[in-house]
Amino acid sequence: MQKYARLTEDPAAAAVAGVFTSKDLLGGDSDPSKAIEFYNSVLPEVKNEAVQRAIRLQLVDAYQKSGQRDKALEQLRILVHVRAGRVPREGREARDAREPREWRQTRTDSAAPAAPATR
Repeated sequence: MQKYARLTEDPAAAAVAGVFTSKDLLGGDSDPSKAIEFYNSVLPEVKNEAVQRAIRLQLVDAYQKSGQRDKALEQLRILVHVRAGRVPREGREARDAREPREWRQTRTDSAAPAAPATR
């Protein structure tokens, strides 16, 4: 009982626990398409990075079980490269289709290289 009481005191921890326990409600291993649909629908709404990572881990598992290895690898790539709300530079259309809106709002893209520092 104390375990659940502590868990509910931290909203992020409770959300991460919810993500990992949702697998059974979403069809478990028998139908990963339901999990993929659900996780992709909630991911853009999630602001907490720990919860985003938990969702992406579940997406990796679901994509792998559904035979969508390329999408599983893409989620892993995002997990590995996410730092301070950024993903590696790539084509704008592909990036914007995947990234949560708040990443796009905080990112600064510049076509011109930075000027060297002068002394």
